[in-house]
Amino acid sequence: MSAPDTAVWARQNTEPVVRDAVPAGYPAIRDVVIAAYRQYAGLITPDIFPAYLADLDRHTRHGRLLVVEAGQRVCAFAAWYPA
Repeated sequence: MSAPDTAVWARQNTEPVVRDAVPAGYPAIRDVVIAAYRQYAGLITPDIFPAYLADLDRHTRHGRLLVVEAGQRVCAFAAWYPA
C-alpha cells in the first residue's frame, strides 16, 4: 500500500457514519448522554439521568435508536419516532 492509499484509508475510517444502535452499544450511548448533560448536573434533579438512561430499551420499542460513529466510537445518538 502506498502512502497516498494509507492516507485515504485513514480519512475514510474517521468519517461519521449513522447506523442503527444495538444493545451492545448502549453503554457507549449512556456515556455520550452523561458527557452531554454533565454541565447541567447542578441544575437538574438527580433522579432524571438514571430514568433517562434506563429508557434506551423503551425508545427502541417505539421507534429507532440511531448512533453516529466516527473513528469506531459512538459520538452522538438520536431516538427517531415515525409520525
